[in-house]
Amino acid sequence: MIAQPPFSARLIEARRDGRRIAATDGPATIDAAYGCQAEILAALESDVAGWKVALPPGQGAVAAPLPSVVTVTAPARWTWGEGLAIELEIAVRLGRDLPPGPISRADLVAAIDGWVFGIEMVRHRLESGSAAPFPCFLADSLANEGYVVGPAVPADLDLAGRTCRATLDGAVLVSAPAVHPQGDTLAPLVAWAAVQADRCGGLKAGQIVTTGALCGLVPVPGPGLVEATLDGFASIRIAVLPAA
Repeated sequence: MIAQPPFSARLIEARRDGRRIAATDGPATIDAAYGCQAEILAALESDVAGWKVALPPGQGAVAAPLPSVVTVTAPARWTWGEGLAIELEIAVRLGRDLPPGPISRADLVAAIDGWVFGIEMVRHRLESGSAAPFPCFLADSLANEGYVVGPAVPADLDLAGRTCRATLDGAVLVSAPAVHPQGDTLAPLVAWAAVQADRCGGLKAGQIVTTGALCGLVPVPGPGLVEATLDGFASIRIAVLPAA
């Protein structure tokens, strides 16, 4: 029998050719999942532009690196692939390094250099998606494919009464109230700052950190012009191009 390549190697190939793989022989622990993330980042020959942080139920704070090779500023271009989706989010830019350890919300706010409206590009490399064993899903960088940094927004923006909207060539993909999963855009980052169990260098000055979708996962069914808005701010435009 031919030995199967390591899980991280199969994830790297899945990133390159757009296919999905079975979550077999994957990491069994959170620590091993972070090891896979580091191996993938090295294979991409990429620095860390930022982080996707989250507080999934029953898991505590987790994170995935945003590779600099797939982190861009709007307006942007992206190649469409089966299963592509977007998440409309608020992200922050760190003004200083944050060493691992407890930090108050007020001290975190003081460490932030700017706030932006952004779009996370999402695509599962696992056949079972987020239903895969959690360490496998985490190893797949929580399905992150990239990030598009959009316009600046005020610090600690109050989302009450605001609407997220996204269209594809004018057809509405989503129009819904902007609601953060934890009710506080900084809650996942406060929790992750204390842990920082990753193997990719931790939270550094200049990095973008995004902390959760404001209106869920929004599938992009095909190529076209994606325009996304958060009430009161400039739109983000992404030309989603057909695969070559």
